[in-house]
Amino acid sequence: MAAVAFAEAVVVGTAREQATTTVTCALCGTPQPLASAESKRVASNVRRCSDEHFTVWRCADCGSLHSLSPADLARYYELYPIFAQRMNYAMRCAFRTRVRFLKRAGVRPGARVLDYGCAHGLFVEFLCQAGYRASGYDPNVERYRSTPLDGSSYDAVVCYDVIEHAEDPQALLRRLGELTRRGGTVVLGTPDASRIELEEPQKYAFELHQPYHVHILSERALRSAAREAGLTVRGIRHRFCFDTPYPFVNTQFIWRYARACDNTLDSTLDIPRLAVLARKPSLLFWALFGYVLPHRGSVVMALTKQSFDTSKEVKP
Repeated sequence: MAAVAFAEAVVVGTAREQATTTVTCALCGTPQPLASAESKRVASNVRRCSDEHFTVWRCADCGSLHSLSPADLARYYELYPIFAQRMNYAMRCAFRTRVRFLKRAGVRPGARVLDYGCAHGLFVEFLCQAGYRASGYDPNVERYRSTPLDGSSYDAVVCYDVIEHAEDPQALLRRLGELTRRGGTVVLGTPDASRIELEEPQKYAFELHQPYHVHILSERALRSAAREAGLTVRGIRHRFCFDTPYPFVNTQFIWRYARACDNTLDSTLDIPRLAVLARKPSLLFWALFGYVLPHRGSVVMALTKQSFDTSKEVKP
């Protein structure tokens, strides 16, 4: 049986080729035959490439999800709608919730915070306005790709919706730990593969987010990878980082609104379509009450490095 690591896996045509191809989990290292792996062809939820489909398979051991064939992500990032985000009501609501979680993790204004994978730096600006000494790094954004990173000096490193984009999630976790001072905090927000049902790819289009999400970790795999990186789980929130108690800014409403449009990421960034709300009045219920009935497809995890007092857990 030919062993094919994730980075070298190819979609093969015949049943015999699939039966003799092995895929290997990039998180736990478990190999399994491609033919026996749970898998699904998933459409991209970015409008410009929504006619493209990608195969996602699940590790039978740790439950993590992986893209089968690596895409030319540099080309896809040129089309990435996230880079068009601007500060608005929804962003401010989400950022207030992030800051509240930081404070509950013991990271107070005045702390030195790095936003790793900051896009155009909207959260960096919000943190600075909230009294933090914040800076940002993002290899895909010219303004932030050259940010000098001072090893082991940050009180906190926040990393929202980044690890699932990384070719080597374990290496990224080690890097985040290296950047954090002893006793400091790492906050990760990421989809949770164990809560994603591959048989309903449209329902989980934003968590699957192909081809950008290369490895989607299960909570178990994330906890294990964090331990290996010398990080201890201190608190966890089973919500997407845009899930807030504020009206219209919760996952249930946002995802349902998107599905009522074209189920693309772009639709959540477009000018709101009032006609969609008029056509589907049930959306108003989710806009107001969706937070109390959360869509549990993601986690936000607070991790600490070494000497931090972990006797008191962070409340979600």
